[in-house]
Amino acid sequence: MLNILHVLSKSKIISTTTLSPLQSINDKPFITQFLVFSSNSETLFGFEPKHGWILNADKKFRLYISGFNLQNNSIAFSALQDECTSNDFISPIYNLSSASIIELDVHLQRVSKVHSSIFLCLIPSIEISLNNSLLQNGTQLKGPYFTFFREKTTLPLAAKICLVLMLFVFSGFFSGLNLGLMSLSVDDLRLLAESDDSSMRYYAKRVLPLRKRGNFLLCSIVLANVLSNSLGTVLLDSIVHGLFAVIGSTVMIVLLGEIIPQAICSRYGLVIGAHTHLLTWGSMIVTGIISYPLGFILNKILGQEVTASYTRDQITRMLTKINADIEKPELDVITGILSLRKNTVREAMTLLPDVYMLDKDRKTDAELLLDVHKHGYSRIPVYSNERSNIIGIVKLRDFALITPEQYHLTVKHVLEFHNHPYGHAKATDSLYDLMQEFLKAHWHIALVQDIRTEEDQFDPVSTTVGIITLE
Repeated sequence: MLNILHVLSKSKIISTTTLSPLQSINDKPFITQFLVFSSNSETLFGFEPKHGWILNADKKFRLYISGFNLQNNSIAFSALQDECTSNDFISPIYNLSSASIIELDVHLQRVSKVHSSIFLCLIPSIEISLNNSLLQNGTQLKGPYFTFFREKTTLPLAAKICLVLMLFVFSGFFSGLNLGLMSLSVDDLRLLAESDDSSMRYYAKRVLPLRKRGNFLLCSIVLANVLSNSLGTVLLDSIVHGLFAVIGSTVMIVLLGEIIPQAICSRYGLVIGAHTHLLTWGSMIVTGIISYPLGFILNKILGQEVTASYTRDQITRMLTKINADIEKPELDVITGILSLRKNTVREAMTLLPDVYMLDKDRKTDAELLLDVHKHGYSRIPVYSNERSNIIGIVKLRDFALITPEQYHLTVKHVLEFHNHPYGHAKATDSLYDLMQEFLKAHWHIALVQDIRTEEDQFDPVSTTVGIITLE
């Protein structure tokens, strides 16, 4: 009885129901009150003053009856109001053996869906002692006192566990796709679809049609993820209850639904997305009635997806930081081309003191020929009097046909004979503009001049400060 009272206080269910006496209390039986519990000492589903106890028709429950003059009488349950004959009983007839407190284990039978209320019948002992062919009549107590419901057919425990695991795996799958696919831009996939790697081309061509439907794909993945989490949580609550259900669903969602799949798909999102593209298409079709309108609204509000763009500096840093399959000489050429617009001639020129050049009056003798071949420059500036006064360019091959009989000739003679073209550039010009001039005029070398204005002069003065070559 202490256990019963504890269950009652814990569940906050009305503990007793008082009944009106049937007749006078002289010697006629009547019931004063009763208590209802399930057979395994768990609380019942509820109590309502209008409908009485809310019971499960498929389970046994325990009924405690108290009253007077109950011995040698019986009780039964009827599904029809104001009818207490044996044809209407939906339970066995229970004999009462005590005059005051009686404990019965009751299991309702012949309960169908049309029965919504159950009534209690008190049967005098004389009716039961008669021939079985006679009707067993009783008196129906004022009610109804019980309203039953029938539980839906549930899955076996093993099937529930498998279904819970499957739902949380689906949740993790969609969570991983959300990160793996949405982090890939359409431009990146187009580049991969045209790459030399056959596997990357295959993966990109499978994912690209999905990724083009950006907001539709996003809404489908998120909706499927939330639906899997919700169904998994509800189903887990039918296996374990209370705090264990909360802890279990939290652990399953965090581990199987978020951390593990996102850690995997952040590295292999393209591969996983390509191999599961049919499943992704299926989720978009199933959730399309909701996800497609949501995606359409997002497209109208936010506009089309903006593709990523990079500046020259960002591209240069990306090439130098990432582990790309590019050799250092190739990388130097690429980064040099990307920096043409930003860099000036002054940053790339060779300063005049470091330039190998020839005096115009120097003899073209054996010593000069050895010196020229030793330095190995294909184009050599020629100056007059001072190094800053460059008057032309000679090539290494110009000295190839000089014979000992021509050693009396000077560099000036060679310069005037060939008269190679060369250009001029300001130190402040951009390398890109100078590159265009080189290609247009077919130059290979240019003199770099610094334009200055002296304090006592109005006209600017140009001074040669170095050279720059196309190579």
